[in-house]
Amino acid sequence: VELCRLRIAPCIACDGCFRSGVCVVEDGFQSVLPQLLEADAVVLASPLYFLGLSGWAKAFIDRCQCLWARRYILHQPLPPTSDGRPRRAAMRRAPSAATPGPSRRPTGWAGRSRANARGACPTRG
Repeated sequence: VELCRLRIAPCIACDGCFRSGVCVVEDGFQSVLPQLLEADAVVLASPLYFLGLSGWAKAFIDRCQCLWARRYILHQPLPPTSDGRPRRAAMRRAPSAATPGPSRRPTGWAGRSRANARGACPTRG
């Protein structure tokens, strides 16, 4: 799924998901949610802009609040994985070129590839 090709609005903090476990904002997120619930694992890759995720990735993560509400507010279990195991949340952050470390140096504009400098997704028209 390419988030930049969907129209996903940011969370509006209406707490509608606290009542139903479903986000009440109707947009591109509704088409991704079934795929998200069926997946055994989700890998989210995003370019870093000023040491933060892209706006598309941030909006997607924030809209997953409905899944948190299902589990922790409504006490509804999430569907099991395809092999029947209960779901558990795990987030791992991969090191990036923007994360200084012993063998890494911070990269700026000059250190970025030409494709990343233009942006990974074309501007919507």
